[in-house]
Amino acid sequence: MMAFGSPAYAAAPPPSNARVAAAATFGLESLGGDWANQKTTVIARSGRIDAFLIGRNYQLYHYWQNPGEPFYMEALGGFFQLNSVAAVTSEPGRRDVFIVGRDSQMYHYWQVDVEGFFRSESLGGDWPAGMIEAVSWGPGRFDVFTLGRNNHIYHYWYPHLTPTGAVFGLESLGNYGPSSPILAATTSYGRLDLFVTIGSSVMHFFQNAGQSFYYEYLPMSWWERPGFLDAVSSAPGRLDLFVSTTDTRNLGGLVLHFWQDPGTGWFGKEGIATWTRSNGYATTSPITTVSWGRPRVDFFTKQDVSSDPYNAPMYHAWHEDHPWDIENLGGFWPGHMSAVSWGPRRLDLFTIGGNAQFYHQWQG
Repeated sequence: MMAFGSPAYAAAPPPSNARVAAAATFGLESLGGDWANQKTTVIARSGRIDAFLIGRNYQLYHYWQNPGEPFYMEALGGFFQLNSVAAVTSEPGRRDVFIVGRDSQMYHYWQVDVEGFFRSESLGGDWPAGMIEAVSWGPGRFDVFTLGRNNHIYHYWYPHLTPTGAVFGLESLGNYGPSSPILAATTSYGRLDLFVTIGSSVMHFFQNAGQSFYYEYLPMSWWERPGFLDAVSSAPGRLDLFVSTTDTRNLGGLVLHFWQDPGTGWFGKEGIATWTRSNGYATTSPITTVSWGRPRVDFFTKQDVSSDPYNAPMYHAWHEDHPWDIENLGGFWPGHMSAVSWGPRRLDLFTIGGNAQFYHQWQG
């Protein structure tokens, strides 16, 4: 086990609702490989971790770890697009992966422990690379969202009951113009939340079981241009959304935190932390967030490499109520991050390093 070293880049002074903390100890290990820069897709349940990546040969690869064991890796074959993988675990011992092929079709891979191998099927379609999200709000339930070539947001769901049995349903949620990115979340049985960045706005779609989708716009100021976003639910009905933004007035960077409590139907809003590039310009960087139980919420982001290609440290912010704690974890991490938790005070973070290897960082 290797611990993070001292921070290589300091955060700008945090706002009044955050404080800089002494760095906690994370473990760090390389899982090897030679990977193109991409967002890794990771799921976890009851000590089991599964990660999915696309190789340089465009095959799907699967890393997994059972409690108390090292990581193993296997090739699942195929011919797929980079950054077009989403995975969910809807019940113990089951994994479902949704991925866009180089032929632009949507594919579904799944594995159950009693069989031990992955099965696959094509869901068809003609989908561009990227922008795919999957969630599950109950055993055997899957909801997959993607963006079509016609700029429509599409929703696959299973099970869609027909006279001949259960199949994947497909519907359009409408044309909202060029959009990026798409984020899906669930806070309770039957509940779906979808967030889409459209220009300078963030649109929130939501659906309760048996109802249609409704939508609203989140309260953004005119100077807050949204970038990457991620969300987590720490308890039934609770939703925390994080949006990396650029302040168009001064090019400053700000992470916005929106939250919704059970039954309130509205979002609070606060700015959590500000980081600036070494040349004084701000960054809009990927965010990943995770919770191991209410009221704990953690999020990770990193310095953008566009202004300084040799300086991309990781930042970690967390709270168990308020205020926020912030630490700089250092390192050089040009890739996107994915974080999961399988138990109290346990965090697992995955990313591609500057040397193209796959790295695992953990705490707890």
